Amino acid sequence: LYNMAGLLEATGREEDARSALEKAVEIAPRASVNRERLADFLLKRGTELDLALKLLVEATQVETVGTAGMLGGGGGAVMKVSPNRGRYLYKMARIYFLKGEDLEADRTITTALHVTTDPEVLRAPEELRQDLGDARDPAP
Repeated sequence: LYNMAGLLEATGREEDARSALEKAVEIAPRASVNRERLADFLLKRGTELDLALKLLVEATQVETVGTAGMLGGGGGAVMKVSPNRGRYLYKMARIYFLKGEDLEADRTITTALHVTTDPEVLRAPEELRQDLGDARDPAP
């Protein structure tokens, strides 16, 4: 469904692409990549930004929270840090920026920069922070 959505999107069948992504999220709720892809789809179109934000929060939660029972252990909780958290946070910050929520965008960028070590991922929040500064202080 994930790949089919890409093909449908490439041929201009956006409603079908979205349906495929929604179905992918539905049938594989623990596959955070499907939520991220649907959020990207919405963000690219500038529509339903609140839903895109919710999907990214859910993707982070899916990758971060687990229980020991899932791994065959006892009843205690097991927490793991998502390796994609910095990327998700950047995308969330981008949504806040597009919604005009500059303070929340700035806070989210700060968090993304603190949890990210990948140079490729670091560059995006740094550029967004520059865009945020430019939007606050337009040149005369």
